Amino acid sequence: MNFLGLWARGMTSRPGRRAMDSIAITAPTDASRSGAGSVQYQLRQYAESTLGKSSLHEAVLLPEGESLDEWVACHIVDFYNHINMLFMSISHHCTDDTCPKMCAGESYSYLWRDGVNYREPTNLPANQYVKLLMKWIDEQLDDTRLFP
Repeated sequence: MNFLGLWARGMTSRPGRRAMDSIAITAPTDASRSGAGSVQYQLRQYAESTLGKSSLHEAVLLPEGESLDEWVACHIVDFYNHINMLFMSISHHCTDDTCPKMCAGESYSYLWRDGVNYREPTNLPANQYVKLLMKWIDEQLDDTRLFP
């Protein structure tokens, strides 16, 4: 199975193009809606069964006999969803006034450059930086040259 096949409607909870405007992220857990026999459903079940493990190494191991591409694709989408949920849960606290720059403490500042709208590295408020970053990630995930 290729990466794109995992993003078929109803198989993932990946937000659409308007992710930053309104996100409704729900991961189907009942077998009838998410295809109990599907590879993605089985991979999700395996991942969920390892979440409480004391060893992070054990939690991320590729299940025996599974495709590395499918395992990675499943986790990329899940990671994207979790980051979106985290951002949306804190975004009302991080405004242009309260978070005037994207930084990691005083020592590290992140500048945005996309080569199109921002040709030079540009200091942006954290909220705007994250929105642009999530939009860029969304475009990468939709690019069939990167994820056939």
